[in-house]
Amino acid sequence: MRAIILNHPCMVQDDCLIALRDVSVRFRKVHALTGVDFQVQAGELVAVLGPNGAGKSTLLHLLALSLRPSSGVVTWRGRDVWSCARRPRMRAAATVGLVPQRSVFNATLPVTAFDVLAMGLLARGHRWPWLTRSERNAIATAAEGMGIEHLLKRPYRELSGGEQQKVQLARVLVQEPELLLLDEPTTGLDLTWQRRLTELIGQIHSRHGLPIVMTTHHPHHIPATCTRVLLLDRGKIVYAGPSDSRELRERAEILFGAESSEGDSAGVSESFYGGAWGARC
Repeated sequence: MRAIILNHPCMVQDDCLIALRDVSVRFRKVHALTGVDFQVQAGELVAVLGPNGAGKSTLLHLLALSLRPSSGVVTWRGRDVWSCARRPRMRAAATVGLVPQRSVFNATLPVTAFDVLAMGLLARGHRWPWLTRSERNAIATAAEGMGIEHLLKRPYRELSGGEQQKVQLARVLVQEPELLLLDEPTTGLDLTWQRRLTELIGQIHSRHGLPIVMTTHHPHHIPATCTRVLLLDRGKIVYAGPSDSRELRERAEILFGAESSEGDSAGVSESFYGGAWGARC
């Protein structure tokens, strides 16, 4: 089938935050991404869907401005970030909040949940370990918004997986990012926490109007406030557009097979086959 690609970054709109134009990433002989055209606009929640090894994490690192593409152009607010000086690129990268997969963060560090939230201030120029009153207020506000005030004094490593992810979300909110990136946020969590975290991401999007790009290989982990879906397969975009498209359902069923019919573990869909998934966002 021919891929359907909407909102091509060559037609950048005024509210476009970051755009990738014909971007490819190669690691020696491995083609992680090939010919990617994608943009993120203000206020939207984009779910990047694809099986393991499809290139989802690579795409997030491009959006985080931490990975230089092998070819193609990456623009931040219309400016080619990899052709400009390092300092402007670092300033732009500091406005992107990334929550990596749980396996990436070292949970054995002897720090409290409060310390983890304070790390979010580093992107704002905070000088560790001194905190101003406004910085402490920012931490308190983020903790209250996530409902984790009671966890702040507890060692981070003693928290459950779901609690750790809530702390990580609060950390990037302390950073006050212009773009929030979530890499497989429900990985390793039990079904209850998968549901809670999926709903929480939707609430963050609704409450803050913050543009969010999240990756997942489970269709039922997509929040109900999702505005657009990107489907990746072996480093290529095979669909980009609305979540209620028949084209998306057909392609996802081919990619995920039985996995996509597991049921509504996140409370936002029943399955691709039942058609409810396409109607819920």
